[in-house]
Amino acid sequence: MTIELQQLTYFTAVATSGSYVLAAERLHVSQPALWRKVKSLQGELGVPLFERSGNRVVLTSAGTLLLAEAQRVLSANGRLCEIAADLSQGRTGLVRFGCFPVHIRYLLAPVIGAFLAEHPTIRMEFTGLADSRRAEVARRLYEDLRLGALDLAMAPGPRNDFDGFKAYRADIVAVLPEHHPDHGTAEVELAALRGFPLLAAPLGYFSRVELERGAAKCGFSPHVLVESSSPLSLLALGRGGVGIPIVARDNIDPSEADRGSVLVASDGAIYTDVWLHWKPDSLSSAARIFAEMIRTASLGREKSPSEEKLTEEGKQQHSGGENQQLSDEEN
Repeated sequence: MTIELQQLTYFTAVATSGSYVLAAERLHVSQPALWRKVKSLQGELGVPLFERSGNRVVLTSAGTLLLAEAQRVLSANGRLCEIAADLSQGRTGLVRFGCFPVHIRYLLAPVIGAFLAEHPTIRMEFTGLADSRRAEVARRLYEDLRLGALDLAMAPGPRNDFDGFKAYRADIVAVLPEHHPDHGTAEVELAALRGFPLLAAPLGYFSRVELERGAAKCGFSPHVLVESSSPLSLLALGRGGVGIPIVARDNIDPSEADRGSVLVASDGAIYTDVWLHWKPDSLSSAARIFAEMIRTASLGREKSPSEEKLTEEGKQQHSGGENQQLSDEEN
């Protein structure tokens, strides 16, 4: 047995109006077409739904039972259509989002606030906000994206297996004390840290790996006095005069007067690009709106001196005929 929504719609119209003529006018269909649909419904059910009473039609006992159920079905279908329209236009839904705590602090908190304020019927679920080993968190975020458990994830990139865009560049910086000869400079060579007590992430973290690699190329082993996976702790120890914090700049509040000097190894500035990722062809309307708000925020953020330098070099190459663009918005 197959009952169509249109059959139920036509049946309900006849039942509530008591007339095929009035029902046909209400639905803007011909009376014969309406009659055929109701007759086919009666054939599917194998019972009469109406009987004549003068110029009107009235429900049989079977028709009375069916009317209540038909109205519930049509009401639920109407609600489902409304929800589908809201979902397709981004008025409601769920956005499952993964990122690191630093991304919330540095870029995303006002974006999330604005998004939820503009779309109060959309819910958000967050993953990855615990302060734990970043590499492990990143692997989990990538895997959750791949499995469809997340809609969007912010993590190092780019990645060939996901779509996305670069949200910002996280320079690795040294927050130098006032007595250091390079204090206040935009960049500092790794060699200038030789012999100074350093406060760094444990082995295995990107900033520590690059610190060790760059120092080895300069011919020395860095003097790491304190290891911590908490950049905020390293910065606090640095303010206490314990040593020189080596952290990603996105961990430093933009309102801070000293946001560190970009570490420069023999092969250039040390940094990692932070991307917003999503599985190809997978974004809901709500997730797409949120992603565009992140893109707008990322385009409006500050650039580091190293990025400004790269951007200017890219413009010069582009004006010289090179088919290359090194702006902050493209990678």
